Amino acid sequence: MALCVRVKFSATQDYELLVSDADIGTGNSQSARAWLDEQFVEQECDPPNPTGKTLIMDKIIAVARAMGPKPFSERSQWACEFACNTALALSAQSNITIDLAERTVRR
Repeated sequence: MALCVRVKFSATQDYELLVSDADIGTGNSQSARAWLDEQFVEQECDPPNPTGKTLIMDKIIAVARAMGPKPFSERSQWACEFACNTALALSAQSNITIDLAERTVRR
């Protein structure tokens, strides 16, 4: 699997991270969701719907928004982990676009 995880903060702030099989290693959907859950708590993200369940796509958006563009622009280790875990959590077979302005995740 080789795909691109694109994180779009605005029309002028758009970052692409490539994810390969080697990057993913032996990860799985369950461990990826656990990593995103941990990040959601660590970054002190607010649930979008305090009375309901927080969907994995909501967590992906909230975590990316909380971290801001810096780790993505620097292609930091954290940003690479985010891209890999996002791809695994969504069982992605194609490119992913996370549009923070529109609050959408497209596969």
